[in-house]
Amino acid sequence: ASFLSFEDVHKKTHTQMVKVGFNESTVNLAMASASDLHNTVSNSQELSRLLKFLKDTEGSFQYRLNYMTSIVSQILIEKFSWSTPQILKSALYASMFSDIGLNDEMVKIRSEKDMNRSNLSKKEKEKVYYHAIDNSNMLSDIPSIPDGVASLVKQHHGQNSGVGFSSFITNSISNIALCLMISEEFSFQMLIEEESELDLIKFADICIKKFGSPRTKEICCELMKCLSREGLLSA
Repeated sequence: ASFLSFEDVHKKTHTQMVKVGFNESTVNLAMASASDLHNTVSNSQELSRLLKFLKDTEGSFQYRLNYMTSIVSQILIEKFSWSTPQILKSALYASMFSDIGLNDEMVKIRSEKDMNRSNLSKKEKEKVYYHAIDNSNMLSDIPSIPDGVASLVKQHHGQNSGVGFSSFITNSISNIALCLMISEEFSFQMLIEEESELDLIKFADICIKKFGSPRTKEICCELMKCLSREGLLSA
């Protein structure tokens, strides 16, 4: 499949997010943060490996998923009292670089069930299974990566070990990591349902069932409040 240009990804993401109900000014601010990250990576010799990853995947489904997740998570995390500029920066990096080494087919594996019914080779399945810990270790070796990024990447599928997928989110998974997981699930559903309107009630139900934590509903509610169609999860 042909990849979109960065400009097309930017426009498409902006259009989708405003259409689903995000405030346009808020989306623009979050996108500006993502652009700052791209500029930082582009101008840093130390981050050259990450720049290569961005250029190699630009416009792919995987890239679009990571990019949209970075925008959604910035908007969501900023709503919480514990949010700080450092946390937002760490979340931005973790969103963009959590799936290094995966292709479009691999990044669509969202659970053990998806893994079991996929047509991936044994080697590809292992790559998916261990990508969180592998990327966490790789990022932790780069001195200029913001504090907390490696930990967030390791936890981004709900496992403290960074291996496999979790069917229940324990209290050991940070609120930031859970916000990233929910932002990624939201972005994934947005991209899958690209040509139709995202069913927000269905999305929240998927998240609550998938992540099984009392915190999940609270964070989903906060995400819904970011949209013009808020109040859907008040019950």
